[in-house]
Amino acid sequence: MIIDYARISAAEAHYQAAGFELRSTPWIVGLTAYNATKPAGAVPFVTLGGYLVASAEQSYLELMLGGEYVGRAVTTTPCFRHEDYDELHHPYFMKVELVDTLDTSDGSLHRMIAAAQEFFEHFVPTKLINMENGTWDLVEASKGIELGSYGRRQHQGQVWLYGTGLAEPRLAQAMAAQL
Repeated sequence: MIIDYARISAAEAHYQAAGFELRSTPWIVGLTAYNATKPAGAVPFVTLGGYLVASAEQSYLELMLGGEYVGRAVTTTPCFRHEDYDELHHPYFMKVELVDTLDTSDGSLHRMIAAAQEFFEHFVPTKLINMENGTWDLVEASKGIELGSYGRRQHQGQVWLYGTGLAEPRLAQAMAAQL
């Protein structure tokens, strides 16, 4: 598994140009933040200091629960997941995550998706899929490889939009599938 850190840096720059503030976020969070976005049955990576994030969305929530202002932000963290591993699913990967706590309207969500689609289209053709539960998936158009998920969540009085800015090596795998 090769992670393209230059592409991660390019993604951060792209989203900063689109109005997202680059933020540092924790890679280890408490149980409340971890459980807020954990799928049913998911097994956490537990450390002495807490839970290794499965998505930076948990990192943002950890900050919000601690009373920190988040706003419209972009960050990069590793994501640690126990799941069925195959050529597209790994125990860890790097992810550029977008969040917006300033404007959680549908219009803002679609602007976030448009910024992501613009970034991904530099590498592969994409297609947007309405998941019919208020969320959207952006996929590589020919093989349907998921590039990112987008939606709105709320937990303990906090409301935010979330979205994938880039997951590596997933984009690299989608690019290789084009060959």
